[in-house]
Amino acid sequence: MPSPKHPCAFPGCDAMVARKEAKYCRKHGAVKTDEHRKKISDANKGLVKSIQHRERISAARRGPGDLDRVCAYCGDEFTVERPSQPNRFCSRVCGYAARRGKSASNYRHDMPITSCPICGRTSRSRASTSPQIFCSVRCGSIWKKQHQPNRSTKIERMIEAELRKRGWLFISQGALLGMTIVDFALPLFNVVIYCDGEYWHRLPGRPEKDSRITINLEKEGFKVFRFWENEIKQDAKVCIDRVALFIEKGA
Repeated sequence: MPSPKHPCAFPGCDAMVARKEAKYCRKHGAVKTDEHRKKISDANKGLVKSIQHRERISAARRGPGDLDRVCAYCGDEFTVERPSQPNRFCSRVCGYAARRGKSASNYRHDMPITSCPICGRTSRSRASTSPQIFCSVRCGSIWKKQHQPNRSTKIERMIEAELRKRGWLFISQGALLGMTIVDFALPLFNVVIYCDGEYWHRLPGRPEKDSRITINLEKEGFKVFRFWENEIKQDAKVCIDRVALFIEKGA
């Protein structure tokens, strides 16, 4: 004779349970109710694992023991905590170096040696259908910026007008040291001018990138001026007066 069904003890559940020893249905059998939590808490109350028990658990997690290996790139010895790990190199630096150049899996001896049109760095590159081959994404972005149409903004045109009034020799939208596109460069005075828009140059990560570019240019002996969009729109002449003051002091 089958056992009579009884309703699930979970609050709000109308499911019927057939097993006599079961208290909850399949849906709520694994749900920890307040009653479950109290039973677990009472069972674990005062339970303390001994030091020997903890050591046995740690040894089981570590495996059979540490293993000494030799780096496949530099030859130094290093220790692997878990022998099951397929570690061939002692560090990521050695791993990257072993997979670079002739050691790369996709390296071909017939790859043509190309020269980057931006920085001039030579490297072996795979055949490509693109008109230009660059050594990095940064150089590719610089080339695209140089060759895109209508690349001058309103604030850049305002600064350009003020520079023309001064009669200075300047270069607009030129690549500098293969690291950046400058809005304006005054080669006779080693001065670089950037016109930073309020939206693009305040995006997350952009201020840090601009700071790195400024520091690198100053290390190379350039004086960098960065003018915000609101400063230029308020009075572009005042911005260029700051540049003129620096040039007069340097002269």
